[in-house]
This record gives sequence, C-alpha cells and structure tokens, in this order.
Amino acid sequence: MSELPLGEFDVSGVPNKNVSFSHLAIPVLDVEKSVSFFQKYCEMKVLKRRENPVNVWMGDGVRPFQIALLAADPSDIKHERSGTATDYDNAKLQHPIVASSHIGFTCRSCSEVKRIAEMAKEEGILEHGPTEEGWPGGYCVYITDPSGHSIEFSYNQEAGYNAIFDPVCDLESFKNTYKDGEEKWD
Repeated sequence: MSELPLGEFDVSGVPNKNVSFSHLAIPVLDVEKSVSFFQKYCEMKVLKRRENPVNVWMGDGVRPFQIALLAADPSDIKHERSGTATDYDNAKLQHPIVASSHIGFTCRSCSEVKRIAEMAKEEGILEHGPTEEGWPGGYCVYITDPSGHSIEFSYNQEAGYNAIFDPVCDLESFKNTYKDGEEKWD
C-alpha cells in the first residue's frame, strides 16, 4: 500500500507530472488461459485477483503499468444465435483488440522477437512477422492471445525505448542503430 497521503500519487519523480498511465483493462473469454498466455509470452506475474467479478491484474515488474484481465461479460460476447447459452470454449469477443489496435511489448533483442514468433507459430497463433517495419516500428511480430486480442512484440521501437530506458531520452539518437541480426543491447 502506498505511503502517500490520500488523494496524492507518485509518478516516478517526473516534475510537474500529474497523470500517469496505470493500466489497461481488457475482457477475456477464459481468465486462466489468459493468465497462462501473459505469463508465458509476456513474462508477466499475477499481482492481484478478485473473485466477484472475476479479474486478474498482472504486471511485468519493470514499470508500474498493469494489465487487468476481466472475465468477459455476456455483453462482450459475439453471439451466433440469439437466445442461446454462451459456449465460452467457442465464443468470440464482440470487439477484440486487433490489427493496428494492438497491445505492445518491448523485447531486449531481435532474437527474443524471433523466439516468440517461433513459439507462436508452433501453437498456431502467429498473425504476422517477424518483420522489420523501420523506424519507429522496429523489428516486430504480432500474435493472437486466447481471447483474440492482437499482441505485438518488438525490438528497437520508439515506444520501447521510452519503456526500457529513460522516459525523457533523446529517441532521435537511437534511430537506425542496428540492422536485422545485429543486437546493439545484448
């Protein structure tokens, strides 16, 4: 629990910062399958669980940002036939995070992006890549989580440098610092 007075919060010592990105809550079809996915692919850990309604909060231990996995409400489910009970094993979300609206994770190297792509391909959840998208996209792969959300893993991406290094670093100095196969930060 925070030692700060009620109504105050710490945003990592950034002067004049009053708001900070804290979490992303997404509906999931099977909370435990999603927990296993985010543990395996994203190296996240369970931070807290709630039972009513069922949700699990996960973090990566690097930054305070968390992802909240919320058990899908019936209104989140795409129904093939109205008036029938939901078959959660074959259900689909009404509005999964897909395509350009993905959840992004930063990897330490191109090799890690490739490793994740190989695992995803073996499991039949590879969407696209790995591929070099150039600055600011970097080297990335897209895979699908158990609920149909698109998850991106990247190396040498502008947003990733903000997460791994100094949040106010000079990103221009990192442009074009590697070629595919070279891993500047290993």
